[in-house]
Amino acid sequence: MNAPVKPLGAAWRFALGALAAVVGLVPWLITGMHLPLQNLWATPTLEMPVALLPFSQYELMQTAALLVVGAVTCGLVIRTMRGRMPRPGAAIAGTATVQLVALAQTAIVVLRGLQPGREATLYFAAVFTWSALSFVVGLLALWLIVRKPRAGATIGVAIGAVALGPWLQALIVPFGTITPSPLQLWAAGAVGWAVAVLVGAAIAWCGLGSPGRIAAGIGSLLILVLVPITVRAVASAASTRVYARDPARMIEFAQTVFTTELGIPSLTVQPLLVAVAVAAIGVVARRSAREISPAAAGGAAS
Repeated sequence: MNAPVKPLGAAWRFALGALAAVVGLVPWLITGMHLPLQNLWATPTLEMPVALLPFSQYELMQTAALLVVGAVTCGLVIRTMRGRMPRPGAAIAGTATVQLVALAQTAIVVLRGLQPGREATLYFAAVFTWSALSFVVGLLALWLIVRKPRAGATIGVAIGAVALGPWLQALIVPFGTITPSPLQLWAAGAVGWAVAVLVGAAIAWCGLGSPGRIAAGIGSLLILVLVPITVRAVASAASTRVYARDPARMIEFAQTVFTTELGIPSLTVQPLLVAVAVAAIGVVARRSAREISPAAAGGAAS
């Protein structure tokens, strides 16, 4: 008879959650964490201060990836160690604390350095709102993964897989790299295939045995295609300085980017096909394994 598993103490759970958040920040930590050059900085300098997040309209996708991957990592740790973490609140608090500290420290550094004026205020508000929204999305994905039903966890994993794409790209081609090597470019390009495989594997793990699980599979595929295109459209519009003083034109440009990318098969059809193929193979393999197991047990009994 197996001995009961001893739950981790609150301090250990908090530490694991904090560590998960730090893991999410790794692609930024390895660069030295110097704030990207700011167009509205008060003083002309190339020596930017240290910030815990890459606050910039040019790094929106990467900022979201750092926060979401950290939160999803925490969720996966909690779900994997469910027997040791019957109460995951401390682990979630650890992740949230580290990420809130990163948000606050970055906001203080940027506010101290930006030039005064309405344009700088709007810039700060827009980028900080994006960062805060990314933090909330990460916590939502974490919560979905921690929940017991597989359907909700699959949606959370799909969100994390999509965020893992730019996270891995930032790890392969670190922030500030001027001339990536051919190998770096190839590896960064291959990341999209890995994301599709992960989403397909999550759907296979979830299965399609109920309406809720089918809905989760369809939702995961929509996340795989629509979320990256939406984020790229927003990031492209935000990084186009010519529209900085014209929000209507900026929104129109974002819509144009979204519509254009939606019509590119390599960004829509190919990831869908890969994810569906992986999910189908996984579902069939699981069903076959279940059918073989009772037959093998029956043969052994006879």
